[in-house]
Amino acid sequence: MDTTEFEGLKTGSEMTSILGAQSMFVGIQPGIVLHLIANHTQTTGLSAALDLNEALEKLGITDAASRN
Repeated sequence: MDTTEFEGLKTGSEMTSILGAQSMFVGIQPGIVLHLIANHTQTTGLSAALDLNEALEKLGITDAASRN
């Protein structure tokens, strides 16, 4: 993922928040994060998590398995 692709994802995330949905970046590889940092990519206001369980916990969904 380069900075242009990330900006596209960030724009999509911002659009979903306008519609009232929450979005979160999950599982971005460390090398990608380092690349974004090295290129001074703005990440202000974005939510991120290491894995799906952490993302669900941050979103307040702690018992996702029992919802099915």
